[in-house]
Amino acid sequence: SGYEVFGVQNQARVVTEGIDHTEGVGGTGFYEDYFANEEYSVSALGSDVEMNSGGAAIVAISKSGGNEFTGMFHLSYEPGEWVGDNNNDELRARGFTGNPNLLFWEVHADVGGRIVRDKLWFFGAYNHFKIDKVVSGVPQELATDVGIFDNYTGKGTWKAGVNNTLIGYYQQGRKQKPQ
Repeated sequence: SGYEVFGVQNQARVVTEGIDHTEGVGGTGFYEDYFANEEYSVSALGSDVEMNSGGAAIVAISKSGGNEFTGMFHLSYEPGEWVGDNNNDELRARGFTGNPNLLFWEVHADVGGRIVRDKLWFFGAYNHFKIDKVVSGVPQELATDVGIFDNYTGKGTWKAGVNNTLIGYYQQGRKQKPQ
């Protein structure tokens, strides 16, 4: 996933929990699990001094649990018959056959809470989504563009003292292109 701001490309920084996971010079190295994040800051040009580039700055903080146990479950489903087709005669004449989604579905679950009240908290999340798209000019019987994505997020937070907090953070993204 790449970012562009005011015509500036390849100068983005993507940071989660203080960890720069920019891939190359312009995008993120994996598909984000946006449900697992608590806060985002997006700035375009003129970011603060912590950013070492002039382009987009995308900074995220993941959820961290808290004194109350909380969780979330999300399910999205979109079959191909729900997708509109805006292809027209001019595009068809140029060989474009369209590339609508044939199937999209996503499931997300997370849970967080306290281990020790006011001192130690945990958070964990799992996100899975699958998308199957038509490839323009390729018969569906021959091939489609299938993507299967799994994201895992874990975070532990320890309030060691009045001025000290220790955070352990783990995030993994897995992308499969079976065809």
